[in-house]
Amino acid sequence: MSSVNDQVTDSVSQIQMLLTGGAPAQSMGMLDVAGTETIGMSMFNAITAQQNSQTSAGAALNASCAKMLRTQTVLHPGSKSKQALEFELQKLQLAEDKIKNELTFKTLVELRKSNKLITQTSLLEAFNTALAEMKTTIAESDKPLLDTVSKSLQGQLNKIV
Repeated sequence: MSSVNDQVTDSVSQIQMLLTGGAPAQSMGMLDVAGTETIGMSMFNAITAQQNSQTSAGAALNASCAKMLRTQTVLHPGSKSKQALEFELQKLQLAEDKIKNELTFKTLVELRKSNKLITQTSLLEAFNTALAEMKTTIAESDKPLLDTVSKSLQGQLNKIV
């Protein structure tokens, strides 16, 4: 067997001691690197999530502003929407029908009261009496409508008899 120099043996022992003594420090260094990388990725994910939420909030705000700008919020004085005009027309038609029905009913009541034979004269007399009675009971605002309805009904009565 050959003999090994004492210096070689000492240097091998010293390197072994160095490696064995440095292992805990090296493992702690690796642990620190892994922890730092994990924290860095967590921060990156948090920032990305915040940016995405800010982008979504900005898009929602833009969409809301665009919708408000497209919507007509104030009507010009004197102008009415189509629905409002249709509603007013329906109200007028209902008021006209109500007046027409009431005038027709009162005419029939007057005819029944007279107990006369129904002739053109008696029918027109009953109609005129019912019309005069309605003119006293109807509101001022509805009188032009009553005049229109009475002319229409009088024309129909003239055709009947």
